[in-house]
Amino acid sequence: MKENRENRYIPLLKAIIKHVNIVSSGLNERISLDEGIEITNQEWLIVELIVEHRKEYCSMIELARMIGIPQSSFFRMVSHLQKVGLAEKYRVKGNKKNIVLRPTELALQFYKDRTTGLRSEIWDDFFKALDRFSDEDIEAFTEAFDLLNEDLPSAKYSQKIELIKID
Repeated sequence: MKENRENRYIPLLKAIIKHVNIVSSGLNERISLDEGIEITNQEWLIVELIVEHRKEYCSMIELARMIGIPQSSFFRMVSHLQKVGLAEKYRVKGNKKNIVLRPTELALQFYKDRTTGLRSEIWDDFFKALDRFSDEDIEAFTEAFDLLNEDLPSAKYSQKIELIKID
């Protein structure tokens, strides 16, 4: 029975692996944003990450782990994003080692402009294909991915944290 269950998912696993490989192959390609800013697709993923997690207090180390980028590479890319005005570094008051990233207003605007077009361009067909699944099916599929990724770190702070900007 176990073998049949695993065989059932082979086409899905192949599709996921193909998707991951296609995405990975384009990570170092450069994209040009307005105002002469040029970043890699991988740096764009970091911008998306810090925009989407801007209300949380995830450290740079946790963010690097979330998207599977080695810390040294992540830190180098963040330095570039900071240099071009898309990211700001903060530290938690009383803890100089816990560096938290925040998007700049420029990053928020680029994110809004770029994702609006990408949503319809890339995601519309994907969502249409998923329309045949019930909300419960989508929830179960999401839960399966969450279980697969459950060892990824997350930071939840219940106390109020004061951030200090790092120049």
